[in-house]
Amino acid sequence: MKKNALHFGVRALALVLGIVFVVGRADTNATFRANALAPKICGVAGHAGLKLDGVRVKSITERPAGNLTLSGAPMLTSLPAFCRVEAVVETGSDSLINFEVWLPAISKWNWWSFDFDRDLAHAVGKVGGMIDQINPNIRAFKARGGKAIVYHGWQDPVSNPLDTIAYYDRVKTLQGSQQETEKFFRLFLVPGMGHCSGGTGTTNFGNQGAQAPIGDAEHDLLAALDNWVEKGVVPEKIIASKVINGVTVRTRPLCPYPRRAVYKGSGSTDDAANFTCRADSSRPPASRRTTRRLNQPASIGRDAL
Repeated sequence: MKKNALHFGVRALALVLGIVFVVGRADTNATFRANALAPKICGVAGHAGLKLDGVRVKSITERPAGNLTLSGAPMLTSLPAFCRVEAVVETGSDSLINFEVWLPAISKWNWWSFDFDRDLAHAVGKVGGMIDQINPNIRAFKARGGKAIVYHGWQDPVSNPLDTIAYYDRVKTLQGSQQETEKFFRLFLVPGMGHCSGGTGTTNFGNQGAQAPIGDAEHDLLAALDNWVEKGVVPEKIIASKVINGVTVRTRPLCPYPRRAVYKGSGSTDDAANFTCRADSSRPPASRRTTRRLNQPASIGRDAL
């Protein structure tokens, strides 16, 4: 999982827009509290007293104007002075999300004047070329024999799965059909999963930095990708597991979008064998389900292998 790319994007966007970016909680008050505390962050008071619900602040440092190199990311040049806040939020017992907030110079920053249409376009112009992954023209990747498996949790509190669906649909439009797209690109949506992993659903399928409970191509995402690239075996489903204290208590199939898992009508609902992947004709196109603009940073690549 290319988490560094996401973290880099959050850093750059927060710096350019002057936004406090709080992830992992559906608590807008946390954002407003962070804004209210902003004058204290890099002042005399330092980070004393800075508290956000469900968030642990690890460090707050002043960064002088100049260049900055981050692990796994290209050098950022000619940055203004800013306050760098590093923190972590826990969205569940098995899911930790590290994030950063970059606050511009307090004297020049007034978040009340933020204009979404004007200032987002400014941010995209400044850093979009470095961090955006929204170009649906990936014909060259396909022509080289590349294969892509992307997964996204339906309960992701950081990046909206509808954005990933919208990107997939744009790729499909350029490819001309679902059939052409599925020859090299498959999207798996995971019910009950948060950001990359964790959550109440069957969220273990080789995506958590370790092998799945069963390490074959039917249960492990990386093994499925290897099987597709090296042997031409197309992943028609990935069997995900819910593991508690080292014991698998439930399995469900993850189906390539736009198909979804449907119960066959008999047998245990904790057994993936009792589900089948079917086309979901009840769900409207992604363009009608999301109000997010297609020129905004999308989710593609964040959870990709």
